Parts: sequence; structure tokens; C-alpha cells
Amino acid sequence: MRIERLSRIIGGTSSQGEIYTDYDTLVAAFGEPSYGPDEDPSDKVTCEWLLEIDGTVVTIYDWKEYGDTPRHYYDWHIGGHDRRAVDKVESIIREVENA
Repeated sequence: MRIERLSRIIGGTSSQGEIYTDYDTLVAAFGEPSYGPDEDPSDKVTCEWLLEIDGTVVTIYDWKEYGDTPRHYYDWHIGGHDRRAVDKVESIIREVENA
């Protein structure tokens, strides 16, 4: 899969699902987050990845975790324009966990 890091907050996305994983696995799969950890660019997240995976816009973020970014296993939110965002993230996370 082709993963492109986006440099701006994507408008028009909404929550499409969640993935239960930890911070280190997300970093292994997608690199360092676009914002964070422990930043607060939108007042509702401390950490967020802004991505395009094979042409599908994807955001991965914690939601209303006031304080430190969760490093343990956590239900990370996946945003996008449709359910394909979740499918792309799940596929990549499976690859990383099985490597």
C-alpha cells in the first residue's frame, strides 16, 4: 500500500471506526504522528496522523484524552470519508503485528 503523509488537517472527515492498538504499533506502521504526542491542535486530540493510503484519506487520533497521549493499548479513532479508511488501517496494522 502507498502511504502518503498529509501536511494539513483534512476537512469533511468523520469518525468511521476504531482500532484497538498501542502508540508504538501506530508509529511502526505510519511513522511519527502529524501532531503530538501531547499536543492539542484541535482542542479535542493530543495526537493525530493525517494520511492518504492508496488514495483514501485517513486520520488516526485519540479523542478527548485530556492530558497525555495514550501509549498503552487504546481504542484509537479512525476518521475518513467512508469505511475504506478503517479497512486500510486494519490491513496495515495486521501486517505490522504479523511481521
